[in-house]
Amino acid sequence: MDEDESERIPIYAVSSATMGGPKALREFQEAVHDVFCAIPRGQAQDYRLDMYATHLGSVVLSEVNSSAQAFERDRPMVARSGIDHFLVQLYTRGGYAGLADGLDVRVRAGDICILDLSRTLRTEAADYRNVTLVVPRPLLEARVPDVDSLHGLVLARELPLTAMLAAHIETLVLHARDLSPADAEVAGRATVGLISSLVEKHVGSGQGPAMVSPLRKVLHYINTHLHDPRLGPARLVETFGLSRATLYRMFEREGGVAELIRVRRLTGAAIELGSPGGQGRRISEVARRWGFTDDSSFSRAFRAHFGVAPKDARSSSASIWARPRNGETEFDTPELAYWLRTLCT
Repeated sequence: MDEDESERIPIYAVSSATMGGPKALREFQEAVHDVFCAIPRGQAQDYRLDMYATHLGSVVLSEVNSSAQAFERDRPMVARSGIDHFLVQLYTRGGYAGLADGLDVRVRAGDICILDLSRTLRTEAADYRNVTLVVPRPLLEARVPDVDSLHGLVLARELPLTAMLAAHIETLVLHARDLSPADAEVAGRATVGLISSLVEKHVGSGQGPAMVSPLRKVLHYINTHLHDPRLGPARLVETFGLSRATLYRMFEREGGVAELIRVRRLTGAAIELGSPGGQGRRISEVARRWGFTDDSSFSRAFRAHFGVAPKDARSSSASIWARPRNGETEFDTPELAYWLRTLCT
């Protein structure tokens, strides 16, 4: 590779104008199949897509112009994919309606939405253009105390700060292809910082899913002690001086704090099993790392929640990792899919 080539950031592109609708659809579905199942609304031969994506080092940026589609991410996909990122999406044309973990979400042109890929979604978009930033969870967790409140959050286009962030994202799209790898890293992290600042202000303003201080403290404690098998309602009651009734009311929407802890542990275990680092660990080892002391109860809980057994989730992910990248056949893994799997590694 010559010096000029080494200074260019990776770019991935798909267009129905050059490869036809059916092939562009298959390529797009394969590229994003770890993120969601993309289902066109209409015939494959009429499918229209122009997409390009760039790897900015710490985040992935994509621009998509597409005909109408539905998007689904169910629990088995969460378990099999081995990725734990957030999507920050700006819609500039069209929009979508759907469910984020069962909660109603509606996005218009000009809105910015945030989706948590450790959770489920089902949406349907009319003909659209969007710009998406794929952000690893640790980058947001370092700046936003309550990232678990972000799934399905919509930043309304009427807010001046939303418009400013949208303008920044469009500027990033305009110049991304010309950035050196070092500059791309700076631009990506700066954009995450801007997103984090806006999200914090939005959540704290009462216009989003704001959290009072005690709940923030309890959530932070839960998130930092998920690997401790002793974590449970009794430990939280003792640590924070709350009654069990108060603790349940704080997490009533999640079915109580015990259920919240159980689901977060299962999700963490699923993501670890599907990740490259988890491929060499025994399932029992992963279960214990996430606070489960009994292998059988872990397997039953995992299957009940995700609809697949732990070993099947891991073997499915292993087969994905074994597939070649950037190959000549439509069954090879596109570069974009590889970027998304390795973004945190």
